[in-house]
Amino acid sequence: MSIVATTRRRSWLLPAGVALAVAIAAAPAAYVLWQHSNTRASAPPFTAAPEGEQAPWKIKTFAAGALSKVGKSERALVEERSVAVEQLVKDVYDAELLDPRELPNVLDKSFARPAATSFAKAGLGVPKGASDVRSTTRSARIGVNVLGGTTAAADVTIKLVGEVKGDKLKMTQHSTLWMQRVEKHWQVVGYDVKQGPSRSGGKGDPGNAPKGNESKGTAP
Repeated sequence: MSIVATTRRRSWLLPAGVALAVAIAAAPAAYVLWQHSNTRASAPPFTAAPEGEQAPWKIKTFAAGALSKVGKSERALVEERSVAVEQLVKDVYDAELLDPRELPNVLDKSFARPAATSFAKAGLGVPKGASDVRSTTRSARIGVNVLGGTTAAADVTIKLVGEVKGDKLKMTQHSTLWMQRVEKHWQVVGYDVKQGPSRSGGKGDPGNAPKGNESKGTAP
């Protein structure tokens, strides 16, 4: 596992289709090492606009991992499993980027324990003190493995705007979640997140601008 923080703004997105299918095949191995967790309930570090003012989710789900043409039964399985997977993706990013008070609950419920502790300490998300945070893009491409329908990967892009100490905030986060279905319950077993927040406008000290972050919770 690696957790890397950089000062350079980065932009990253998985290639569609084939690369995402390959990531799905590796999902069972995408596991993270244990780290000490110190998640605690507190006042929200930032405030977001109401859900009605957020960008709608745009999600495309497809069958991945097929060695030949996808049959009706396989397609039906993917459609069935995609309902829970899509909801999991929404829950994770809406909590992380719009309602941080819910994030501990989501991590506890929907992440494997090592992945949860790593994600909680990765320093991702909206800068502390931001206000009126609004999503301008919430999109995801989700591949569900047709071979059993027990692994999936999601390529997610979130773009946000808001204010930090009177200055404008613009932030983009690209990420991948690797998910696995265990005992009829989907959970995140690994992740790769890169975000490039930037601030412009106003007369604030540019040295206080949020830095770019990269975090991975996968097997080394």
